[in-house]
Amino acid sequence: MELYQLKYFLSVAQYENVSKAAAELHASQPSVSKAIRALEAELGVELLKRKGRNVALTYEGRMLRQKLTPVLDELNIIEKEMRETERRTRETIRLSVLSATPIIPQIIKEFKKDTPNVSFRFYERFEITQWDLCFRSALPDTTYTSAVKLLDEKIYLAVNKNSPLAKKEKITLEELKNQPFISLREGTNLNAVSEKYFHEVGFVPNTVYESDTLYAIRYMLREGLGVTIWPELTWGDKACQDYYNVCLKEIEMLPMQRSLYLIRHKDRPLSDLSERFWEYSIEFFSNKFPHISK
Repeated sequence: MELYQLKYFLSVAQYENVSKAAAELHASQPSVSKAIRALEAELGVELLKRKGRNVALTYEGRMLRQKLTPVLDELNIIEKEMRETERRTRETIRLSVLSATPIIPQIIKEFKKDTPNVSFRFYERFEITQWDLCFRSALPDTTYTSAVKLLDEKIYLAVNKNSPLAKKEKITLEELKNQPFISLREGTNLNAVSEKYFHEVGFVPNTVYESDTLYAIRYMLREGLGVTIWPELTWGDKACQDYYNVCLKEIEMLPMQRSLYLIRHKDRPLSDLSERFWEYSIEFFSNKFPHISK
């Protein structure tokens, strides 16, 4: 018993006319009739009584129609859901955004001008692995496979403009000893980068506040609750710094720097759409930061 035979029978049963059913099924009338005869032979019962161009259901035919209708309706629903799932997967780009979070929406906004139907799924946790592309930072001497370096950027100390430190050209480590630090949680890229530099000079920051998000850190800075490490480019431009009432200061004798990478998932081939976003992101950084993009 083939699925197409059941569909052909149900369509004929609906119209009680083979010609109309064949037109709806985009099949020839002989092929529809042949399929139903084969179904009758397999079941060993007569399903239709022929009356010229029309047909009438037998008792067995009416019983089969009653049983088949909910089953085929459910199959049609499943088919639609599978197609929708496939379409969504094909048109969705999954991004692991572990660094440069404020810049990614700018890229997406520009990308969607030419590709309006694309959707994005963001992941901001290291443990999530079901991504297509990943933005992450690391120390300058780090390398990744299946990746391209987007830029190198300096890392500064961000202080509230009302702080006495804001008046200084550079900040010494001695001046930072008793300053309350606001930091991203342990395990994040920026936290690892700053810890490495501080460890090299034997400095232990007085971490008073720790957050999962840079947005909370920005607002704590705005309220003057402490100081923090601030990447020069990817955490916001001058307008952003003014909004949060912060200024960036170099730490004396401690030139801090990190690299930003775009990484392809090594175990999953990119869709055509993700491939386009890969190329577009590289071009975006090259145009936005022409002097420092790599």
